[in-house]
Amino acid sequence: MGPEHLEAALAAALRDESEGDTGVVIARSCLADHLRRQGRSEDALSTIAPSLAAGAPKAGMLHVVEAEALHALGRVQEASAAVARALALASSAESRVTLTARFAEAGLG
Repeated sequence: MGPEHLEAALAAALRDESEGDTGVVIARSCLADHLRRQGRSEDALSTIAPSLAAGAPKAGMLHVVEAEALHALGRVQEASAAVARALALASSAESRVTLTARFAEAGLG
């Protein structure tokens, strides 16, 4: 799936939901993760910024992408803070373990 499909999904979610709603957060997270994997970490951060600014209740997944994008940009202290936010918002101990492993694999642990 290319970024144009992910951008269309985000646009569709925004038509029906507000910035903090789960569908929008998921769409932003997927698009941002795709952009980060394409080496477009600044674009990834810009993609998630509106939902983070809106105080999205499901922001944990956004902080995961935020941490990885900041790390890719060499912004280590900010990435560490995003890791802490993601772990604090994890929905369960199992999720925290999974995230901790993901962050360690990415060099964020």
